[in-house]
Amino acid sequence: MNAVRNSEIGKKVAQLYRCIVKRQVQQAAILKEELDVCFKELLRDDKMVAYYNLVCFRYQMMLEQLQEPHQLEALVNCLQSDFLLNYYYYFFSGQYAFYKERFTEAADLYEQAEKELAHIQDEMEHGEFYYRAGVCYYKIDRFDRAMPYLDKARRFFALDPMYVEKELQAEMILGNILSETGQYEKAEAHFLNLLERAAGLEETEGLILRSLGQNAVRNHHFYKAETYYQQALAHSGHRTSRYSTKTKAELANALFRQQPPKVEKGSKLLKEALRASGGGLSTNSLKRFSGEERFRIRIGQAWSFQSIWAG
Repeated sequence: MNAVRNSEIGKKVAQLYRCIVKRQVQQAAILKEELDVCFKELLRDDKMVAYYNLVCFRYQMMLEQLQEPHQLEALVNCLQSDFLLNYYYYFFSGQYAFYKERFTEAADLYEQAEKELAHIQDEMEHGEFYYRAGVCYYKIDRFDRAMPYLDKARRFFALDPMYVEKELQAEMILGNILSETGQYEKAEAHFLNLLERAAGLEETEGLILRSLGQNAVRNHHFYKAETYYQQALAHSGHRTSRYSTKTKAELANALFRQQPPKVEKGSKLLKEALRASGGGLSTNSLKRFSGEERFRIRIGQAWSFQSIWAG
């Protein structure tokens, strides 16, 4: 009876994880509440508890309610003879390192997780792994490594219509690589194709439009970039997302770099972005905002980020 009960709970934990991957926040919250009750009543099963603790850690990541992951370290003793737990330990630890912008550390952890990937049967799990690892390699400019991972991810996601947004997101990063390697026209055509396929998916449409704006900036087409960024912010799914602050900062960048520069409008947007980010953007955001130079915007003379904010 206990074996049957554990099996039912295991399936529900797996269901919770699928909701987390799909960012179905409300459904995940309901399942987690049910599982919390189940685990209070469950007879001691160290592996099942360890598995649930790992999924709960991933749930906290989704909600951005993370503290230092001491609970992960406490699970090490359970890992020696359990490939599934071993995989999730390294995979979720990699996601935590990525969340903290420790990208090289995340890549190392994903490499450890990949050693156990063969023990994972679910195809969408494989898609999620290749997507996360591919994005990580993209972040550290390992484009040659990122591309095959992202291509595998999109192929797995394409097998399930429920993962269409994840498929598009993988293809969007592939488009970013085209753009960042100077293939601007090819990247724009790629993004416009994705935009058609993303019709009705508000947040994804906004992200693709933002990528079109970034591509235009790299190609020094600042008026076109302004149009794309404004269209992105017009989408409610993007405007209310955690990405909107960076989009406003990037739009400000495009406005400052136009001839003549739209100083007043750009300064207003930049201040809004600063306030929304608590007075500062991440180091990675600042680097991308200013391109090759440190966070300085040229308007005939160099304007420092601080002077624009003070004005």
